[in-house]
Amino acid sequence: MFSFALSGLLFLRIKEHSFLLFYERNVAFTANVFVHGISRRTWKKD
Repeated sequence: MFSFALSGLLFLRIKEHSFLLFYERNVAFTANVFVHGISRRTWKKD
């Protein structure tokens, strides 16, 4: 029973970690697109 609970906790931790990694990657990607979009607009203005 103890080992089962431990493995469950470990699985949750891994799931949480991968979700955080996915979230961080998404945020970075969105920020990159946003910045590139702004720089493109300023280039068009010139």
